[in-house]
Amino acid sequence: MRFFSDLLRLPWNAMRWAGVFFLLIGQITPACAQGTGGFQVGGNTAVLQPPQQVVFTFSANSHEVIDEVTVIYGYSGHGCDAEGTRMGLVITPGKQVTVRWVKDFNKSGGMLPGAELWWQFEIHNKAGEKMLTDRQTLLLMDTSHRWNTQEEGPVSLFWYEGSQPFGERLMDFASASLQKLEKDVGMKPTGQIRIVVYPSAGDMRDSLGYLNDWAGGVAMGEYNLILVGISPMDDISWAYDVILHELTHVITETGFVNCHAVRLPVWLVEGIAEYTEGSVSMDEQELVVTRLMEDTLPELKTMRYNFPFGEEEAHLAYAQSKMVVAYMVDTYGSEKINQLVESIRGGQTIDQGLRVIYGLNTEELDRTWRAEMGVGIAPEPNFITETPVPTRTPIPTLDLHPSLWTPGPRPTATTTITATATAALPSTATPPATRTPIPDGRVVETQPPSPSPAQPTSSPWLLLAAGVIVAIGLVSGVGIWAIRRVK
Repeated sequence: MRFFSDLLRLPWNAMRWAGVFFLLIGQITPACAQGTGGFQVGGNTAVLQPPQQVVFTFSANSHEVIDEVTVIYGYSGHGCDAEGTRMGLVITPGKQVTVRWVKDFNKSGGMLPGAELWWQFEIHNKAGEKMLTDRQTLLLMDTSHRWNTQEEGPVSLFWYEGSQPFGERLMDFASASLQKLEKDVGMKPTGQIRIVVYPSAGDMRDSLGYLNDWAGGVAMGEYNLILVGISPMDDISWAYDVILHELTHVITETGFVNCHAVRLPVWLVEGIAEYTEGSVSMDEQELVVTRLMEDTLPELKTMRYNFPFGEEEAHLAYAQSKMVVAYMVDTYGSEKINQLVESIRGGQTIDQGLRVIYGLNTEELDRTWRAEMGVGIAPEPNFITETPVPTRTPIPTLDLHPSLWTPGPRPTATTTITATATAALPSTATPPATRTPIPDGRVVETQPPSPSPAQPTSSPWLLLAAGVIVAIGLVSGVGIWAIRRVK
């Protein structure tokens, strides 16, 4: 009986020792693969320093001499520079290092108020080990002002002049705008949107330094950021349209930004934003048609990259863009607009997308629309079917419902206009223009990220050797046991 019990016990003991062996192998391999041991971070901070600087302080120690420290930083958002900028810092190598580095935004075009800066530190020692700290963030705001803040749902509002009810009313405008966008065109925000309110359009423009004189608001979809000038001393009911317009830009910019150096033309971006606000007014139609009859209406292709600097010409550009987009939706349907946005998002130019979807390029679309208005003859569409529409990306599609715009009576070439309509602006001390193109954002010198070191994996030869050792152990154990039983 003892013979059979010993026979059963022997394989169990061998299996137990084999388990211990494999456990040791499993603990040793990951330690070699990680290569991040031996580091301790003592401090990692970033502090705003007036007027345009951020001071980074970092300290760490290691069991081996630290010979490299790199700071990696960038803006939070969905731009093409998501990997950030890498900056190697000057250090005195040692087992303990402390570095202080100042990012001076005056040297790179100025700080972007309301943007969220993120940073990480990467350290390396002479043993070849590396460690990347967790990502941290800092909200960039003008420290010369004391900012009030209010948060509701996906919107964070900042202002420094005006009472709490002033901020609450602006937040009501933002909430109502989001509800309208979701109800009318099915658009929802993806991430937290920050709205930074200055007491005047001039103060807002001064904070950036590169906006047109007529700009009263700006949307930066790459950073989920809106800057706008609204005086708390005025009747701010007009600000609803401004906030709705800029929110439309921010929410749709998520789908418009791509990393192929191709963007939606300004006339299409602004036309869609204007279209979501409501129908084309008679004043807008008269303004555009007057210039059309005078043969002084700018061609659509001239508004691809920017709008005019003058306030009157800019208002004309917005009205014209709105009417062209309304014509495209009314004539061809909202799905065509969606396909056009998708094609540009995938890397095609505006003319490539228009040719595939509408059979027209920008110039021919302009002529077709003008013919619909009673001037000139529309060209025949010429589709290019061999150019495929790019594959859809997992970003929500802009849904422009055609029922949103009910066209009024179209003036024809024989219509007599007695007076040229002018832009209707809010009655304020400093009337801000609320129509503004989205700037391309700041250009940050970005170096490609260093490739991650290849992580060593367990070798199949190591596992085979372990199996052979276990097998030899089993055979040897059985042999020794048998010899003892014979004796």
